[in-house]
Amino acid sequence: MKDKESKIKQGIQLMRALRDFSQHPNYEFLFPDHYKLHEIVGPLLHIHCPKDCQCQMNFSVPYSDQVQELQGAAFSCLGQLVHNDHRLERQEPDQFNLYSNLQQGYVVQVHSGYEHIISNITQYTSNLSVTPHNSQQQYYSSPSSPIFTLQLRDNPCSLGGILHLYSSLLYRSKMHLMIATRFPNVASSMIKLARFERKVHQGTFRSKQAKEIRLRSIGILVMMCPRSYQEQQFQMVREWKVINCFIDSFSVAGGSEEQYKDMNEIALKGVYTVMTSLRTESVLSPIKPELQKESQEDCESMGGMEEIESHQFRRVKRNDLIRLESSKAKIAMLNIRWKSQEQRGIYWW
Repeated sequence: MKDKESKIKQGIQLMRALRDFSQHPNYEFLFPDHYKLHEIVGPLLHIHCPKDCQCQMNFSVPYSDQVQELQGAAFSCLGQLVHNDHRLERQEPDQFNLYSNLQQGYVVQVHSGYEHIISNITQYTSNLSVTPHNSQQQYYSSPSSPIFTLQLRDNPCSLGGILHLYSSLLYRSKMHLMIATRFPNVASSMIKLARFERKVHQGTFRSKQAKEIRLRSIGILVMMCPRSYQEQQFQMVREWKVINCFIDSFSVAGGSEEQYKDMNEIALKGVYTVMTSLRTESVLSPIKPELQKESQEDCESMGGMEEIESHQFRRVKRNDLIRLESSKAKIAMLNIRWKSQEQRGIYWW
């Protein structure tokens, strides 16, 4: 038993070291055979495969926090490798084309990556519970902003790794994004995870993992919104309140107080992305006046415009990018307001 535990610990350390090493700007030169890493790490996706996948490559080990950490480290390592593939595809197209014939889509095709990722995400979000209303008040000024927490037996390390891989796959390919929009439970899960354990376990390792989960969930939502089909956009705006989710993420008055520049930047971008996608006349996303009105009302109920404007004056590093996204979000909100109030065309400054 001790021998198994020591091997699992070694595996966790190896996966994390490999992920950190692959973030080195010149790692492809330091490790010429980096294309083979997919084959080495890929089988670890099948640790405790969800039952609904009926996976024949599944291998089980005694359930423990360490096993979940190993699974999360393997997912995160693969996510970094997929992200590197996207970078190498731009920097070294000739070499990558030779490689891509054999390896491109390896995680998705060989290991049924999408089925495993979505099943794992669904499994985790089904175990999420909402913090009771009386304890919620100490964290939030808005009663519409719940805190979702996992049961104690679930380890956020595994969930963080899964989201790392999923966001890397979506970032790399528009085709993967189109596939993602066909699974409505993914968007609802991301909206839940965007509020995962805020102001809970402050200053602990679990708090750092929760922050990463929230950031990657918001990033996935921003990528999915413009390419979602009409029915899913109705659900995202009307049922799941995606605008409220974004405003919660960068709202200081709403209680986040994370002072997290990456989160603020990407959540502001999310408001802009949703607003512009609601008024883009296309086959997938026709103009929807009723959704425009509802999104505007949701924003006003959260004090969203004031929160957006407040980020134009913040003194933080990389404030230029935050101010830019804040300005874009404000313009998008004003365009929606003019459209709903005056029933006229959309104007740009």
